[in-house]
Amino acid sequence: MAKEKNKTGRESQTQKKAKQAKNNGGKESQGRKLNQWRQDRMRGAIEEYQQIIEDGGVPQLRLLARAWSVPKSTLQRRVKGNGHFNHTIGRKPFLPEKDEAELEEMIATLGKRGFPLRLDDIRTLAFQFAEKKGIKGFSQITKKAGYRWFQGFLRRNPKLSMRKPEALSAARAAGFNPTVVNKWFEKYKDTIETLGLKNVPGHIWNCDETGLQDHLLSTRVVAEVGAPCFEVTGGEKGQTTTCLACINTAGGYGPTMIIFKGKRMKAEWLFGAPKNTFVKMSDNGWIDKWGNRFLQSLPKDDPRPHLLLVDGHTSHVYNIDFLNMMRENNVTAFSLPPHTTHYLQPADRALFKSLKHYWRLEGRRITRESGGKRLDRALFMPLFSKAWMKAATPLNGQAGFRGSGIYPFNPAKINENLFMPSQTSERCFQETPVAPDEMLFPAPATPCHPPHDDNDDDDDVDSCHPHMWELLEQTPCHPLHDAVHPAISPPQ
Repeated sequence: MAKEKNKTGRESQTQKKAKQAKNNGGKESQGRKLNQWRQDRMRGAIEEYQQIIEDGGVPQLRLLARAWSVPKSTLQRRVKGNGHFNHTIGRKPFLPEKDEAELEEMIATLGKRGFPLRLDDIRTLAFQFAEKKGIKGFSQITKKAGYRWFQGFLRRNPKLSMRKPEALSAARAAGFNPTVVNKWFEKYKDTIETLGLKNVPGHIWNCDETGLQDHLLSTRVVAEVGAPCFEVTGGEKGQTTTCLACINTAGGYGPTMIIFKGKRMKAEWLFGAPKNTFVKMSDNGWIDKWGNRFLQSLPKDDPRPHLLLVDGHTSHVYNIDFLNMMRENNVTAFSLPPHTTHYLQPADRALFKSLKHYWRLEGRRITRESGGKRLDRALFMPLFSKAWMKAATPLNGQAGFRGSGIYPFNPAKINENLFMPSQTSERCFQETPVAPDEMLFPAPATPCHPPHDDNDDDDDVDSCHPHMWELLEQTPCHPLHDAVHPAISPPQ
């Protein structure tokens, strides 16, 4: 037994450990932390034990416990008892397990649709949820659940975690929907079958451009706690240089064009350039100049046609000279749907991600070695050459086409969860005849739901920005609709 206080009035070591364990949200017994094993691992260990018994074998509890990282004594009690795999000691969660499951489902659904919740949003939502359920205990002053409750909520629901979201514009969220993507894949399949390129690697190309900045800053670094952290850069603002690259389904690379801003070009800017790379200044008609180089690089002894996938940029799609030049040389230009290139563009999926990664690494190295000297154009090509040689590999080129489902042809590569953000703006449209050229991108029609009442009391709320309940109305009979705060529930 530990004494409550010693003669000097100080707390004993046991009391300090108990208080520290309480503050950390963990459970300690005489300095030992309990319930450190994961419930899914205990489930797997019990299921494997039962499977060995069914197969007529003799399970070794010690080996099973070591393989699944669970306590051997706890596993022994579970397999001899009722076989459950949940933690049984400690205080029960504030919200019942069923209610927490509903809350987890709502948070996951909002995140998939492009509206993830912040830490404070979840704490506020949990308080409102408990109020509707008649559960008392959260602070009435802050109107939020506690931070320790939030930490325990994440531990009990490992499917959720704190993550940094990627920016997704509303146009891309609405444009990347199954109707548009599936219709594009159908037209693409018809095109490659007509051209006879379904099983012809090396004749399907994708060209796209990306920007390389000379303002290079690390994302995360190791520094002293509590002290200011700075990183020397070449200037306050960066300058972007455009790189246009071309890859095919076999992992081959076409001509690469670097576009500098300005009017005049110096010969020393080309020193150290990679093979099959040329430089142009930022004047009009650069896509035609690249097109000439691309046609010259195609094999002359192969009469089979080529297919060139381009995005919907004006210089690509509405450039008559470029399209005529491609058609006259047995090259078919095929456009990707608008606002879908972040998943359907092979160059974006693999090549440009690797290129920018190695570009930043090499650029920061030069900045450190030069003491913060600005990256001028004479150093651009040597730096770009090192990054390009590491990124422009056959495996990267093939991975871009394979990941987007373009080659080999496999639309199932596009995960259904990627369409979730489009459901926020999805509406039911009336069946009306459309022209053949409108099949891919139908014109907006009148939605089935009633329009917003201009005389409503909530005139200060912008109807273009839906509430949380509007984001979930696509899911029929969602269990949280009747349990959330009036600010989130549909107005009566």
